[in-house]
Amino acid sequence: MAARGRRLRGGPRRSGVRLPLTLLVLALLATSIAGAAPGDPVFGRGDVFVADQGPIDWYRSNGTLVKTLKGQFPSEQSIAFDPSGRLYSAGHSGISWYETTGEPLGIFATLPSGARPFGIDFDRAGNLIVTAVRGGGADQELFKLDPSGRVVGSWRLAPPCQGCVRAFRMSLAPDNCTVFYLYISEIKRFNLCRGAQVADFVVDRNVLGESGQIRVLPDGSVLAAHFGQEIRRVNPAGTGTLRVYDAPGENAWTYLDVDPDRTSFWASSGNNVYRFDLSSGQSTRFPAKVERFLAGLAVAPRAALPPAPSQTDFTDTFTTVGQQRAHVVPVAATTRSVDVTVRWQRPGDRFDLTGFRLAARRAFAVGRLPAKLKITKLKITRTSLTVRVAGLRAGRLSFRVVARRVTAPAKVTTRVAARRG
Repeated sequence: MAARGRRLRGGPRRSGVRLPLTLLVLALLATSIAGAAPGDPVFGRGDVFVADQGPIDWYRSNGTLVKTLKGQFPSEQSIAFDPSGRLYSAGHSGISWYETTGEPLGIFATLPSGARPFGIDFDRAGNLIVTAVRGGGADQELFKLDPSGRVVGSWRLAPPCQGCVRAFRMSLAPDNCTVFYLYISEIKRFNLCRGAQVADFVVDRNVLGESGQIRVLPDGSVLAAHFGQEIRRVNPAGTGTLRVYDAPGENAWTYLDVDPDRTSFWASSGNNVYRFDLSSGQSTRFPAKVERFLAGLAVAPRAALPPAPSQTDFTDTFTTVGQQRAHVVPVAATTRSVDVTVRWQRPGDRFDLTGFRLAARRAFAVGRLPAKLKITKLKITRTSLTVRVAGLRAGRLSFRVVARRVTAPAKVTTRVAARRG
């Protein structure tokens, strides 16, 4: 449940119609009021991220540690980037996300009926694709979540596999439709666009063996970390090995990701990380000493943009009394309060702010949590209204602008300014 809506007046009080939070359009999801400090580093192209059983270390490709991101779960399973450059992490309890500065944004989504996310990837539209298991793994499912975290598709995957601890690492193919996923030593496929299981990619255990992470390359070949042996590049037909990659003394290859240069990839064995040339197979050990039990590895595919400035502006047009405009903004963990200011031009008009709700998310909690919001009226003039909303935590803040008196079509601007204190 969301917190109870709150209403403040900039004019005479009249009743308004509440809009359910689920109907709010999250079109401005990419616009953050995270309030990153000037000069904060942002994710760079080729940066390397290694996940432990909770924390995630962020390195530049030269081995320089930028910072350690606070983990949301005690057991991370997979990490990946969305098209805007934000980082997502799947754990047994749900999927968390991080701003491009590394600031935690809380829990992005939890899956229905206790499903535990295992592998994650993104399509080009920013939809999150998730492989998940229930119980001991006998029920294996595929979910598609839109950029707001809402489940828009789910499918049962074949076959059942009781206790497949390394099953369900996955990779979305370049066609943006086909999900390649692991089933012990086989790679199976599911077509999202058709909503149907399709022919297996690898069925011969001699080709693959028990594997960890997989990645589909642009030419249709597949990189697979062959646990206990080496890394293999399987041909596009899935019938044989094009090249084997290995490093001296390593035999626990588990996680891998392709570098944005598309000529190399990164892989982990134990707590050692290497970079491999795709063509020659030459390996270079990552210069940083990774003091982690690795539970995930990802390489930033592009240079991310810094978060939007600590203020967000909206412009609405009102023509009749009672019209409402709903807005929603993501709130970072560093934002403690926001000031919301509504401005209009004619002194004879009046506008209110109403329906403040915080959909907050926190580790080990499912669904929307109630939140106590402290709302203070700061200033009212004949052409403006400013309120402060405090008691925030990471999540999504929604509210509505309501027309109480409109003498002619009115253009109204609303500014949401984040405050750290």
